[in-house]
Amino acid sequence: FQINRAMEETSNNEQNDEREDNPNEFNNVDEEDKGDDHENDMLRNEVNLKEKRLMDAKASRKQVEKDAELLKNRIALLQMEERKARKKIEETKKRTNEVMVLK
Repeated sequence: FQINRAMEETSNNEQNDEREDNPNEFNNVDEEDKGDDHENDMLRNEVNLKEKRLMDAKASRKQVEKDAELLKNRIALLQMEERKARKKIEETKKRTNEVMVLK
């Protein structure tokens, strides 16, 4: 692949030299060069699209991790509140029993 690429570059350089040597030509880009440019643009666009998708996926993953951490903290807070409420219920039952015994 690299050899083919080097040969293409050499061929392109020779074509450019020929264009410069002939002042009657207006440095027209031939169809092959247009095709190469179009292909390169398409490859760049594809790479940019893949990079954008990767960045979007990373951002999405970070947001999911953040949401999971918030949910974990919320669950811990609710569990702590539940323990406090159960403790108050038990204390209220004890007092109720003590009052019933005194009567």
